[in-house]
Amino acid sequence: MPALDLLHASVAFAAAFLAGLINSVAGGGTLLTFPTLIWLGLNSVTANATSTVAVWPGTLASCWGYRRELRTAEGRLLWLLVPSVIGGLAGAWLLRFTP
Repeated sequence: MPALDLLHASVAFAAAFLAGLINSVAGGGTLLTFPTLIWLGLNSVTANATSTVAVWPGTLASCWGYRRELRTAEGRLLWLLVPSVIGGLAGAWLLRFTP
C-alpha cells in the first residue's frame, strides 16, 4: 500500500479516534474502522485483521477497568467464554480459508 496522503491519513485517524470513543461507551467501533480501511484500499481480510488488532488495547483497558465487577460476576457467566472462543475461532477460520 502506498504512503497515505494527508486526506487519507486524516480520515484513518478520525475513524480510529471515533471508534475508540464508541468502544469506550458501548462497543461497536469496528463498524466505523472496518469500512474506513476498505475505503483506504485494504482487502477485506487485511482490513478485518487490522481493525481487530486496533481495538485490542481498548478491550484490555476495559477488562482492567471493570476488574472488580468481573470478579463478582456469577460463575455461570464464564461459560459464555466457551461459545465465544469457538465462534471466534470458527469465524477466523472461515475468513481465512473461504473466498
